[in-house]
Amino acid sequence: MYPRRRAGRGGFLRTNGLKLVVAALAVYVVVHFATSHTGSEPQAGRMMADQGRGSGASRGDGAGHGNGVGLGDAGRGLGSLTLGKRHGQPPPPPSPKAHGPDGGGGRWAKPAPKPSSHVIDHVHGEHDESEGKGEGEGEGKSKHDSNKWPQLSKEVVAKYASNTGKILVTFANHNHEDYIRNWVYHLASIPMDNYLVCAFDDELMEYLTQNGLNGAFVPAVLRKQTFEWGSAGFKKLNRYKWEAALSILEWGFGLFITDADTVFFRDPIRWVEDYGEDADVLASTDYLRPTTWKDELEDLTQTHIAWWAQNIGMMYLAPSERMITFFRKWTKLMNDNPDYGNQWSFTEMLSDGVEVDYSDGLQGYAKLELASNHTFWAANHSVILGMLPLAYFQNGHSYFEQRGWRKRNIQPVAVHTTYVYAFNGAKRHRFRDDKLWLDDDAYYSSGYFLAFDNVPPPELMVDHSWDVPFDKVPAHHLVLVDYQIQRVFEAMAVARALNRTLVLPPIYGTCDRYFAQLNKCRYPHAEKDEIQFPDVVPADHVFRQELLLEVREASFLTNPRVPMAVLSDRVFVNVCDELDGTREVVAPVAPAGTKGDVECVKRSLARFDANYVAASTVHLAKGLTDVELADALAPANAARVLHFSSMEGTFAGFEDSADALAFLKDARKWIGTWCCTYASGAIHYDSAPAFIPRDMISRVPPVYTNKFPYKDDTGQPLKFSPPPTPPKA
Repeated sequence: MYPRRRAGRGGFLRTNGLKLVVAALAVYVVVHFATSHTGSEPQAGRMMADQGRGSGASRGDGAGHGNGVGLGDAGRGLGSLTLGKRHGQPPPPPSPKAHGPDGGGGRWAKPAPKPSSHVIDHVHGEHDESEGKGEGEGEGKSKHDSNKWPQLSKEVVAKYASNTGKILVTFANHNHEDYIRNWVYHLASIPMDNYLVCAFDDELMEYLTQNGLNGAFVPAVLRKQTFEWGSAGFKKLNRYKWEAALSILEWGFGLFITDADTVFFRDPIRWVEDYGEDADVLASTDYLRPTTWKDELEDLTQTHIAWWAQNIGMMYLAPSERMITFFRKWTKLMNDNPDYGNQWSFTEMLSDGVEVDYSDGLQGYAKLELASNHTFWAANHSVILGMLPLAYFQNGHSYFEQRGWRKRNIQPVAVHTTYVYAFNGAKRHRFRDDKLWLDDDAYYSSGYFLAFDNVPPPELMVDHSWDVPFDKVPAHHLVLVDYQIQRVFEAMAVARALNRTLVLPPIYGTCDRYFAQLNKCRYPHAEKDEIQFPDVVPADHVFRQELLLEVREASFLTNPRVPMAVLSDRVFVNVCDELDGTREVVAPVAPAGTKGDVECVKRSLARFDANYVAASTVHLAKGLTDVELADALAPANAARVLHFSSMEGTFAGFEDSADALAFLKDARKWIGTWCCTYASGAIHYDSAPAFIPRDMISRVPPVYTNKFPYKDDTGQPLKFSPPPTPPKA
């Protein structure tokens, strides 16, 4: 019943296991974006067009989600960490140019470690003059002084390892300094100091040394670049990374290796020591259905578990002879075959010798030779593999979207930002939205902000997801999102007119987003009871976060790091239909019997947070141009926050056609896609602002066009019947 697969490298592909590899690769190639995966997006045909997204959508609780690491306690347990000075005086009123993201200058002040003369064995510094041109943001060749920095060596690792000989390690170059700063900040909050940052260039090593962070230099001579996913530079960087990891294992240290786009809430090494059992490798998973919600490894006796779904962006490696032998073969395989992906080749080698029956479908059923209920023999019975529990070592979907950990009041060990659609822009935005990103004080205290209440019509906030079969287009979801995109367009235009930074609102959806087809708008194998629509979706489901720069995350005004001087200096803008036939602002709140749409005032004030009802309120008629808005709100525009009750119909357009054209060109780039069906591919959301003249829109084509008519011939959204009763979970 279970045909024995041919052992040895490549045997997995020479049998009916090919179907499984294809399925796994479809997920891994896109899901596993390490922090160095930036730049242009991987192209895999229509199914992967425009993976643009970020996470403007907080879950709306503004509480840090109980993770115990909220950045509101900036400096907690960090000794000398400072996040910059609070601004005692408010900044001047908005200038003619819009505010972008602000910088700042927090720093670490721990004494620098002393250099070591012992240099790594397996990683050598070879100068490659041709490598990386045009792949990222190169700024010339790095010139290395091998005696300047403590280089990766057994002595350096021993200096920082725990008393049980284990260490947490990540790798990066200067281009990801902000990730390293965030990574170390959360380790200090645990607290945990048995970590090591391996730096590939002088710039990052200088940052680590100046700020007293645990660092070691890996002389890979890789210039300061973003290293686009799949590029030659990216593959070369990974070879250096894994050869360095092999050296650490050969020196006798247990190695918990992680990408820098992770956040740790608990000590992962202590977790491995308490619950890891006797495994050579414990890998995190891209799978979405946990077999346990306890502090234990995934239960491999449950047949649905995706035994092949290892993610090497977060895993523990034991310094056993079995693991070292496997690792030597793996690194040699990658060096001999530069085009092999590290994730694919790792899974391929572990899969050798596993018997698979595909009679139940594409995933197949693996007849695993168990070493225990939680570990099994892999790679032709040469290593013991276990899977870190998804409940505690979260991937990007389980943490940010399913959120089963929060519903069960579980404290995860870590989260890895996989399952994102706009690379580093999306990852930073998701962390910020969950209050997990270490920005400087100026990010929260400088500038002028514009927020608005995003309240879609009730008829759109209905769950039709159970109506959508496998590989079908969720028209209801597209219409709902398009409605909200138009409100964001209006808000962006108003923010430009008033020279403010938009606080992106939560975006609601009735369908998930995937790298391939969905079933009833949900990921394959995702727990059905974990996502109930309509729900807030990550902003990178809708927007291209790497291009949508002039925004703050949805949770921004609930972040405890925003000074009260900003929060209290807030004016509510109550948007109503024309007031008594005029187009004037009525300020402050109109007493009974005076000019103003009283019912509109009542409805709008009911939405406002009770903590801010006492703040100033003005009434604003709909349908104003950018110049009219600037004039009408001039008396209120000195406030740090303008909070609009609505954006529907607020903005009538730009008076200068050049401004309108510039906005349209930006809008075309901001909007992402929903993915996808086999017939239509990725479907682009509406990127044409309604307030832009139609003839101008025709001159600036969208990035993508749609085949599926989810609007009628007049451009109006399709109508939907009441939804069916959802099935019981």
